[in-house]
Amino acid sequence: MNLYETASNFGIQVKSLQPDVVVLDVSMPGISGLEATRLIGKLDVATRALIFTMHESAGIAVEACDAGAHGYVSKSQANRDLVLAIQTLLSGGTFFGSTSDPSPGANENPDRGMSFRTTLPWSKRLRPRST
Repeated sequence: MNLYETASNFGIQVKSLQPDVVVLDVSMPGISGLEATRLIGKLDVATRALIFTMHESAGIAVEACDAGAHGYVSKSQANRDLVLAIQTLLSGGTFFGSTSDPSPGANENPDRGMSFRTTLPWSKRLRPRST
């Protein structure tokens, strides 16, 4: 696993390393995680993008999906969702976790407390590795 503090040379690194999953913050220095996600979509790689952010907004989750992200996890839900999200992306699925825990007033705001994930059949999960 490689950690980077900025997004400079991000495309070169993704193209070179071809990671299975990248975890991106919306507020990265250099380029945003959403811009980086769009860049991944333009590269000829099978890398899957997970947006991991402190911004709790259903709007950010929608933007992440529109940018081509395969998942979204709010940092406030990391204990519950982060590992599951990465596992889901690695198995070929998508994961868009809830922006907050369901609460008694969740029905008043339908964006609160909602999450979904999908998985693919085993035949579609694996991709050939280049050496």
